[in-house]
Amino acid sequence: SSDLKMIPKVDFGMIVLNGDDFIDLCIKNVYDIANKIIIIEGAAKSPDISLKSYGKCSSCNKSGLSTDKTQEKILSIPDPLHKIIYKRVGWIDDKVKLSQMYLNESNADYMWQLDSDEIYEQWVMRDVINYLEIRKDINTVSFPVWHFIGDLRHIGSGRNSAWDNIPFIRIRSEERRVGKECR
Repeated sequence: SSDLKMIPKVDFGMIVLNGDDFIDLCIKNVYDIANKIIIIEGAAKSPDISLKSYGKCSSCNKSGLSTDKTQEKILSIPDPLHKIIYKRVGWIDDKVKLSQMYLNESNADYMWQLDSDEIYEQWVMRDVINYLEIRKDINTVSFPVWHFIGDLRHIGSGRNSAWDNIPFIRIRSEERRVGKECR
């Protein structure tokens, strides 16, 4: 019937490396809303702030994979609707290619990029998705971020001034995604 609202389909994608602290909470939090949850585990060979030097990683094994319990936590999450796609790829040329891997798996109207330590309130996610349904002209959404230092009670301010209060683009519509090859 034409009276039914067509809620946009949203896939959630993330790159993870040693994300066992919060990844189960993150995935469980978005599960009901998600069309798919696409998780790519691996490390980038390109110079990055998380790498000690090119192709070496202080927080991954020789294969470029997590050294913590990330895999065990992901595999232990109930997935009765088969929404979770989990790929362990290890070393890859650069972080952009890791992101492209989850984008290639997506067929939804929107891709919501997650970090394994991001937890959104359910009402916020539903409001954003409802707003996207109403405002079809919106093709990207960004959020301001809080930097927690040590625990969830201490929000950083001024320590990373280059990053403070910079909104990160987290949601892109299908039409705004890069094609099969990132440029």
